[in-house]
Amino acid sequence: MPPAARPIVFVSDFGLGNEWVGICHSVLAGISPRSQLNVQQTHLARAGLEDAHTLTIKTTSASAEARRGSTYADFKKGEYGVIFDERGRMQIVRGDPESALEGLGLSPGHLVWISRSRVP
Repeated sequence: MPPAARPIVFVSDFGLGNEWVGICHSVLAGISPRSQLNVQQTHLARAGLEDAHTLTIKTTSASAEARRGSTYADFKKGEYGVIFDERGRMQIVRGDPESALEGLGLSPGHLVWISRSRVP
């Protein structure tokens, strides 16, 4: 993907913005064709989400609670999750045979909001 086409990560107290602002609570990012976000562990840390075991993933048409894992095998059928690929980028996944992109109504270029889950 050319540098100019890369999605930009926004983190702020309000979930929108173009710079780091104080203590942040959510991340906004664009999604790629591989359900890959331009979000890395450092972005989650700056948003205060590095210790969140479960994240809320919101789109303009749906939302889901996504548990952190290491591989696709960590998730049950239909369960949403987030993993980090070999380059350190976050991917939204869903246990086989379900699709995270379809379940969240996403296609490349859509925005995704990531925040701490309020579900216990």
